[in-house]
Amino acid sequence: MHLMNPMHDTASLMALDALLETRSVTLAAKRMGVSQSAMSHTLARLRVRFDDLLLVRSGRGLVPTARAEVMGRHLRAAASELAAAVSVEPVFEPLNARRVFRVATTDLVEMLLLPRVLAILEREAPGVDLHVRSQADAEPALHSGEIDVSIQPVRDQPSAGLRARALFHEKFVCVMRRGHPLCDTRLTAERFAVARHVLVAPRGRPGGVVDDVLAARGLTRRTVVLVPSFLAVPHLLAETDLVATLAERVARAFADRLPLHVVPHPLKLPGFTISTIWHERADADPGHVWLRQTLTRAATALP
Repeated sequence: MHLMNPMHDTASLMALDALLETRSVTLAAKRMGVSQSAMSHTLARLRVRFDDLLLVRSGRGLVPTARAEVMGRHLRAAASELAAAVSVEPVFEPLNARRVFRVATTDLVEMLLLPRVLAILEREAPGVDLHVRSQADAEPALHSGEIDVSIQPVRDQPSAGLRARALFHEKFVCVMRRGHPLCDTRLTAERFAVARHVLVAPRGRPGGVVDDVLAARGLTRRTVVLVPSFLAVPHLLAETDLVATLAERVARAFADRLPLHVVPHPLKLPGFTISTIWHERADADPGHVWLRQTLTRAATALP
């Protein structure tokens, strides 16, 4: 049995299917859009390839050999399955869907956005689950397919193959306990710099945009404590004379529950944008499209 190029195999098997169904070189050639001579050459190659006559003359037509009959049944079944595969349009019906979406994000997003997303899921997609993890190394995980979307601050364009859509913008404020000595004075950059600070440092490293802006003004600050998550910060502030720089929505949410004082930041700090990031292979997937739209809806509802 002779080996053939896989690309040629596909075309030849399509030609064989046409020959077996029409039982005519002329009709098979017309179906395949080739000349009768080309179809005759194809049949000759197939006979060599399978070491079988495949189609033999009987009266004014052709009839398949026993082996060709078996091959024809398999070819028709394969063609039918292929046609069904390419004709089915993917759909996603949230109300009936059973699916898990894997999301990488930050604790800020978990606090602000996740409750609103889950409220939408309860109403509209009760069978959809979210598996949430830290945003660390989110881009490689998106490329590998380990996660479906990442929700995180985006300052630069994501790497090739990734897409991003802005969800909401945040600005920074300064937060301290009610009754803090700085509450009774106008908060200047100098007074801010000499205060005792708590810093959210997910990777455990000091420094950041606040220190950069202070350094540009010839100022430094003392960071008394570094914590990996902002969730502990409001409680630390409420019971100490520490000062923190927090996202405004987070600060005001905790100020409604704890004795905290929120003031405009004395430094001109750039804000940040929280965006959804996904891989381009999921651009048209109906489930992914629905998830991204749901995230946008939840972000729009933020106070």
